[in-house]
Amino acid sequence: MSIRQALNDRIHVLRQARPAASLIQVAWLYAMPFFRLSDVKNMLFLISSAVRWIALVFFWGLLGSSVMAQPSALGANYMQFGAFKFNPYAQLDYQINGQTRGLNYNAQAQITWKATGQNYNAKFDIKMPLFFGTRTQVSEGLLSDQGLKPVTFSDRHRKSQTVSIDQTAGQIRLADGNTSLPLEKLHQDALSVFFQLGGLLAGLNEPYPFSSTLRLPVLMAQTNEHWTFKLESLDNLKLPMGEVPALKVLRLPRSPTDKQKLTLWLSPNLGFLPVRILIEEENQDLVDQRLLAFKSSP
Repeated sequence: MSIRQALNDRIHVLRQARPAASLIQVAWLYAMPFFRLSDVKNMLFLISSAVRWIALVFFWGLLGSSVMAQPSALGANYMQFGAFKFNPYAQLDYQINGQTRGLNYNAQAQITWKATGQNYNAKFDIKMPLFFGTRTQVSEGLLSDQGLKPVTFSDRHRKSQTVSIDQTAGQIRLADGNTSLPLEKLHQDALSVFFQLGGLLAGLNEPYPFSSTLRLPVLMAQTNEHWTFKLESLDNLKLPMGEVPALKVLRLPRSPTDKQKLTLWLSPNLGFLPVRILIEEENQDLVDQRLLAFKSSP
């Protein structure tokens, strides 16, 4: 029997035993007529095994890359105070899409967070287009087993306003310099409140207490309010930075006439920092602040 006939017979047997025999196997049979049939069989076995191993390595490589691409909930050097956990540093850059009086606009914003020892500094910068100007908020204070204890809060937009909080005396002096208020437990300002919520959630164990609420006193430059937050759901957000899981937190109406809606998304993958902040007004004005980039070190 000729080598060609032997190969044809072997291919016929291979097709009957395995109808889905690959073209690679057939090609090898034709390309190597000088091999004995037993050698060809062994070669096919080796190739098939190699392909399986390559496939497994490729699959686990992709899986490993996917896992490694997901940042941990908190860095290894996180700071813990009581039930609260905080990262020592974070910088978050945002893309803003907004609408005001029917005019759509785009802007950029940045939040930086620094914690050293028992002190923290949080800063929010937003650069608005055209004549809207810039706005900067800064919150500075202490870290404690009750979370954040603000000492000063400043808000600068066209003019600078500063609130002073005396944590020892338990007194607050608003930016007008004349109004004093008693300091309440867990009192926050309009910037520190985001990190207070994140630090509290970071200290919790899953499952998260969805539908639960938390009421906090919150300072602005000229006013003092009470905000009630509700933990709504765990969502997968598609952001300019990419897709991240995030806990959706709603601020409930502050009064029967309050029509402004504030929704936060805090990501477990980024230390429960805000990856999206959405403010919606009754007249359809809105500010949608979505994460563009994140840094966990200076």
